[in-house]
Amino acid sequence: MEACYLEKLIASNGIGRSTPIRSFSVEELKRATNNYDNRLQIYQDGLTFQWYKGSLEGTRLRDDEYVNLVQYMHNCAQDRCIHEIVDPAITVGEGEASVEQQLQAMLELALTCTMDDLEIRPTMVDVTKELRRIERIIP
Repeated sequence: MEACYLEKLIASNGIGRSTPIRSFSVEELKRATNNYDNRLQIYQDGLTFQWYKGSLEGTRLRDDEYVNLVQYMHNCAQDRCIHEIVDPAITVGEGEASVEQQLQAMLELALTCTMDDLEIRPTMVDVTKELRRIERIIP
């Protein structure tokens, strides 16, 4: 009964009026997405990303090793081993140098966005400007 009330509350924005925004039940969403769970993605070599409430949980890189992916990316960036964290298929083909520049710029932006110090993190306006600048790197 509470779930039904919650759905009605969300659909009416809590003010008792209908809105044009359609609400879906959990069952409808599971059925529509074939039970897809975006918190868990498994990639080749057993690399697993798990997102939970906006934070990155411990991630298994090998059978017995858990690491923090943000810290792992920071370490790779410091060691200039971008190819460990980027799919090599991205850099294959023409314009490899400019793609490499773009990837490095994207990595630097991502790392800046994940800094612990809130004062260092860019605003969304700054992120948008930087993404546009990065997009222009490739002719």
